[in-house]
Amino acid sequence: MASMDELRDQISVALLKLNNSDLVPVCKHLKCDEPVGGFENKTRRALIRLMEKTLDSIEETEDKEVFLQCLENLRSLIDSVIKSTETASNIPPDEPNELDMLKEKYTRLQMEQAQACQTLEEEIVAMEQRLREETRAITDKPPALPEVTLRREFRICGQIGEAGQREKLSYTSLMNQIESELQKGHPETEIIEAVTRAVSPGLHLRDMLEIKRDLTLSTLKTILRD
Repeated sequence: MASMDELRDQISVALLKLNNSDLVPVCKHLKCDEPVGGFENKTRRALIRLMEKTLDSIEETEDKEVFLQCLENLRSLIDSVIKSTETASNIPPDEPNELDMLKEKYTRLQMEQAQACQTLEEEIVAMEQRLREETRAITDKPPALPEVTLRREFRICGQIGEAGQREKLSYTSLMNQIESELQKGHPETEIIEAVTRAVSPGLHLRDMLEIKRDLTLSTLKTILRD
């Protein structure tokens, strides 16, 4: 059996291997006076000093044999705590089993699906907004009115009469009017009708122009020149 001094030295060395959480139950085992704030709020050095002080007090107040037994019990407790700590540190972390892996995969897929749904919802909202704006723009736009070209009916200024008739329209003036209206886009048929209306009623020329079919402007000019 180790001597009392050897046991004290072994205990002092062993205490240095313990951390704060391991020193607390040792202090309670020795029934050390609990400081203000509890054992948990003290440093390792303060806890070790407190236990050394308690051991000194027991040595002074108890018989040698009682104190020696106290040291033996304390040494066994410390060894047990050290062994428990070492065993816990050597236990490898649990490897994820197949069920845990499946659960993790399921959770990840749920998150990805939720993100995809959110993205699609945002795209749908943006598309609906754009369609509403396009529809509103089409509805608000006034309907285009058909393009109408207003054109004055072509009339010959003057009257085509017999030779010697006063204020008779000259051939040159008549040709100038015809060319001017051609440049304005009047069709030949309209010009022929206007010329026919300009001939004085009762003249043979007018009767001939009214009954002549498929009359062209070129033929009309020839008839008027003659």
